[in-house]
Amino acid sequence: MSKAGQQLGLSPSVVTKRIAWLEDKLGVQLLMRTTRQLALTEAGSLFYKQSLQLSHQWQSLLDETAGSGQLSKGKLRIAAPQPLTNRILVQRCKEFQQLFPNIEIELEVAHYQDLPLSHADISFCAELPGFNSCSYIGQKVFDMHYQLYASPEYIKQHEPITSSKQISEHNCLYFGLESKASWQLGADSITVEGTMKTNNTEVLITAATLGQGIAYLPSELVQDEVDKGLLVSILSDLQGDLTPTYIYFPKLDHMPQKVRLFIDFFKNSFQ
Repeated sequence: MSKAGQQLGLSPSVVTKRIAWLEDKLGVQLLMRTTRQLALTEAGSLFYKQSLQLSHQWQSLLDETAGSGQLSKGKLRIAAPQPLTNRILVQRCKEFQQLFPNIEIELEVAHYQDLPLSHADISFCAELPGFNSCSYIGQKVFDMHYQLYASPEYIKQHEPITSSKQISEHNCLYFGLESKASWQLGADSITVEGTMKTNNTEVLITAATLGQGIAYLPSELVQDEVDKGLLVSILSDLQGDLTPTYIYFPKLDHMPQKVRLFIDFFKNSFQ
């Protein structure tokens, strides 16, 4: 309450009275109070998240109105998992800002299970079946194409791989912390094991480039390593998993221009 009062230029007692007024107006308790701390109730958490969206919409309206007839400006909040942020979005954001230098980008790394973020203008994640379509709009933007990759050193040290059945004989690097993993290669589902497993895609890619084994990775994320000769595709004629990537953004009567511009730019960059 004291920190909120400092930011608003109000005394803590006034902030407390305004919270009490708001709770009385809504007819629900927003904060749980103890002698040691304050915590949001479920209703308080919902009210806070929706208020953030309203605040962002208001700021977008101010930015667009103030910049009417001028170059688009304002802050664009984008959220995505780490691999997508590092390997795709950073470059796309750079290119976007070269076209629209007055748009400030806030790029937030988020866990898969937390997406879409309520305070983000745009969230990138896998498709969320049954997600609340009353509040968000989801659009597919591209597919992740999974393939087998290994370093040239690893390939030189082993017999040529000509069949998916040989993969289970190799040391396989896989995402997840289970004792085994299943990879889809063409019509075959291959169960693999190995001496290295991780829940971080960047670690997985690094381990593969260091020659520790074969990894099953989205080609869109490792294009740079392939171009530099650090990774080589194995059995590239076999179709791996296709994982759609979606963007989610709040459903509004008026989509902010900065959001519309970025979505159009990003889609065009993948066509």
